Amino acid sequence: MTITLSEDYRASVDDKVLGFIGETAARVIELSGYLCEDADAYSLVIDYGDGISYELDMADGKHTVEGSLLRREGGVLCQVLAKRAGDEGYELVRKSSVFELYILGSVSDNTEPIPTYEEALSALDEIKKQANKVHYKGEPTGVLSGLNVSIVGEALQKTEAGNSLSLKTDKEVTE
Repeated sequence: MTITLSEDYRASVDDKVLGFIGETAARVIELSGYLCEDADAYSLVIDYGDGISYELDMADGKHTVEGSLLRREGGVLCQVLAKRAGDEGYELVRKSSVFELYILGSVSDNTEPIPTYEEALSALDEIKKQANKVHYKGEPTGVLSGLNVSIVGEALQKTEAGNSLSLKTDKEVTE
């Protein structure tokens, strides 16, 4: 997909599809058209409308769409930011017009979006919290007071509450 910026910084796209749920690294967003002389960096802000937004670095005018961006079906609002390096980070030079892109569903019912960085950190924090509650028994099998850390991938399970994660104990894993 190519985002083209006009001289008055109006953004237009050649394809309104950002991707499909479950895709990862399948599409590249390219930036073309009018670029600000004062800017030395560009980014694309994607706003999901639910309080979550991402700012993607458009280094070299391109960004590969990762699966964590395709987290839910529906429209997202987007805007290109032109920035320049300042004393304390980047300073905003110019913003494009806001435009809408779409994340489409998948035919496969079992396709889950890749967890976002924040969701992955949350899961890691939960593992650390659970691990801090137990004491090492000195067993070479990797069992920590009922928490089998040798199979962490199996220890994480989605709860009925949705995206929250919980840990299985050894007892639950063997049942």
